[in-house]
Amino acid sequence: MWQWVLSLVFLTLTWSSTITACPSNETRLFYCKTTNHKEVEVCDAGKQIRYCFGRPGQMPELTLTVPRASALTGQWNGIGRYIHYSLTIPNGAVRYSVFFSADRLTEHHKLDAGVDVEKDGQHLATVSCQTTTLEQRLEGIDLSQ
Repeated sequence: MWQWVLSLVFLTLTWSSTITACPSNETRLFYCKTTNHKEVEVCDAGKQIRYCFGRPGQMPELTLTVPRASALTGQWNGIGRYIHYSLTIPNGAVRYSVFFSADRLTEHHKLDAGVDVEKDGQHLATVSCQTTTLEQRLEGIDLSQ
């Protein structure tokens, strides 16, 4: 009996500490599997924005929860070839910006998505998404620009 209870507790703790769908009281703003087989997820918890990054089924390598007022968005202004939206989560001097863009002038509307990482204003890395796994709800999000 006790082994069953301990197994259930272990499974519950394991499930809640891995990247999965946002809890039911949060809205998933961004999700993708990266080209290096990791996952990125951003959830809107109302007063907070949560960012997770890591391997599927494992504890995230990075989890950030910031007040909503600290997160920033970039919204396409309707001009130019590329439709582009982003959401930036600060972590001290480092900023993680999830983004989505589409080439509106090509027949297939080529997509691009990922995470840009910068520190003190200098670009450190771009982690690209597999666009076939992309989920995004960045358009019109109510955050500071």
